[in-house]
Amino acid sequence: MKKITCIILSVFLCCGVFFAAGCGLIEQEQTDDEIRQEIEDLIENEVDLDAGSDYTGTLKILYQNIPSETAIIDAILEAFSEAYPHITIERIPMVETNYLTLLPNMHSTAYRTGDFSEMPDVMWTTNEVFAGWIERDMLMPVNYFDDADDSFSAEDTFVDLMLQDSMLGERMYMFPRDYDQIVMYYNRELLELAGISESRIPSDRALTSDEFYQLLVDIRAAFSEMSGTNPKNERPYNQVRPLDAIWTWGSLCWPTLKSFGGTVMAEDGTVDFNTEENIAAATYVRELIRDNLTFGTGSTKHANFVNNLAPFCFETRAVLTDLIDQTQEVPGIDPEDLGVAPMPILDEEENYAIGAGCSGYAMYRYAENPTEAWLFLKFMASEEGQNAFCSTGNGVPSNKNLLFDEDAAWRNLTAPELSGLTNFNHDAFVYAWDTAACTLQDFKLLIDVVAAREPVAQEVSEVMTICLSSSESTYETDIINAFARGEASIYSTIEGYRT
Repeated sequence: MKKITCIILSVFLCCGVFFAAGCGLIEQEQTDDEIRQEIEDLIENEVDLDAGSDYTGTLKILYQNIPSETAIIDAILEAFSEAYPHITIERIPMVETNYLTLLPNMHSTAYRTGDFSEMPDVMWTTNEVFAGWIERDMLMPVNYFDDADDSFSAEDTFVDLMLQDSMLGERMYMFPRDYDQIVMYYNRELLELAGISESRIPSDRALTSDEFYQLLVDIRAAFSEMSGTNPKNERPYNQVRPLDAIWTWGSLCWPTLKSFGGTVMAEDGTVDFNTEENIAAATYVRELIRDNLTFGTGSTKHANFVNNLAPFCFETRAVLTDLIDQTQEVPGIDPEDLGVAPMPILDEEENYAIGAGCSGYAMYRYAENPTEAWLFLKFMASEEGQNAFCSTGNGVPSNKNLLFDEDAAWRNLTAPELSGLTNFNHDAFVYAWDTAACTLQDFKLLIDVVAAREPVAQEVSEVMTICLSSSESTYETDIINAFARGEASIYSTIEGYRT
């Protein structure tokens, strides 16, 4: 039934591409005071902030129809329905390839016709996406709900960094579901084949830059001289590279630059991208590629790691079950062979930076059931809701009260598919979370033109892509030129949005 629903929805959305207006931008700009007044009136007249477990209503929720997201929403909604048994749930699964591109077209059609009945009350989103959706008037600034509801406080609930990551300007548009910090996963079986002792990977601290680099060199040397084929993937052992990492992914690209002392914006709000530090960071990664210590600009969704072509992988807790999922096409990692350690130090310890971020849920700006939407957001953020979510294995809680709770679900995994995990280092996912973790907000908040923040972030990743794709013979010059052009382009982008 779910499959049929997805197909029908996909057909509907594809038709929407042809009939919907493309941009969906609001036709009349509102002042901050007008927005605040409109939402305060909505809360006063249409939202029951005192709704309890006996509340009767309907909740329409939209999410990506992929196994990991389906498992997560199933777990949260099962717990939510126990807390609010009289709220009917209408699930709207959307195929992953359509989610970010066609949802705005649904909104555009609804906005133009004034008929929002086909739109969700709550939708999954991320900080990297929601700026464009806010521009299209798709998301509700839920900080006004937070201010009005004495039974809840976002500030007292969420990890500060994730709360900041869920805001645009002074408004909060998303409730963070998780705290996603990059770690280094490793494959014990491949390390053993290379003659590398697991004792070389400390569990309670980050590898120094020298230790990490030497590990990469030793692993590559071992596999480059190894004959034969791995029966798990039918690939020669000498094709193994030590590290799988998506270097152009914003959550890894920015902390890599920052690890070398790099910047995007200066504290005074001027562009500060063409720097020796940034050039050094890009050169470091490009030379890892040159020396066959990592794969190009990175694979899509840790493909090399799960295909047993790399013993190390930079990723987050969100993909845990994907890493151990074994199919006919993908061998995956045996649970007992999956280890995890803190993100290594890439350069000087004083600049140690760990990429972090979150996904979450947002209320649709014109939700037909705002009371139910608010109840869901609060429940998802509660310890009960967070433990339900984390029981899937694919999450570290955004609720700061659970990060170091030894009884929290995320530290005590009971799902059958996770039972084989051995000596799994949960602390790695929160290592130095309060001192070294960083998000793209580091430089986004220094850009005074709010609309330019996400385009600038995309340009940073594009420059890294250019650097890592440069030729063997000219990469040093190419990297220097890329940052010079990148700084000029970022400046033009900001000024273009300013006017």
